[in-house]
Amino acid sequence: MHQYDLTGLESSLKSLEGFENVMKPFLFFFGRPKTGHEIWSKSLVKKVLVNHKLADFRLKDRDGGQYYQICAFSTKPISPEVLAQKRQEAKHFTLETVKRESNGLNLLSQFKQFLFDGPEVKDIARLSDPKAGLFVYPIATGNKLTNFPVVLYTYSAGVHKYFPVDAKDINQYLKLEA
Repeated sequence: MHQYDLTGLESSLKSLEGFENVMKPFLFFFGRPKTGHEIWSKSLVKKVLVNHKLADFRLKDRDGGQYYQICAFSTKPISPEVLAQKRQEAKHFTLETVKRESNGLNLLSQFKQFLFDGPEVKDIARLSDPKAGLFVYPIATGNKLTNFPVVLYTYSAGVHKYFPVDAKDINQYLKLEA
């Protein structure tokens, strides 16, 4: 059993206020919650799913460094064996690859799109199996190791999109609900 009420969190996303609680509150001024809510509302498929950390990476510098992760989520039940296999595969990537392919949480978009064909396909995304509902992605977490226990997933017009939710933002939501 997951420690968060995924159904309750998903239900809260029916309103703009729900998105304001989980999409980096300081980015409210950049319109992220409103745009995120529009993407979520218009999607044919929308789910709050468990996010699994596969590997951590750290780029050390004199200021402490930058952290990166490779994570996975699945729209279908995922076996411990498959997760263990993906963790092994994730360990084989170099820090340079993870850094280059990282989908950091930036100000330009709130949901990231998965690309599975064409020249833009990244090596890490190749660990995904969209037909089996398994998605693998890298993420830059900034100057600290961040916990992303859930991911918002949407599917519409043949496009898979996702948004990893920081644990502290979920905890903020839980405090508001109490």
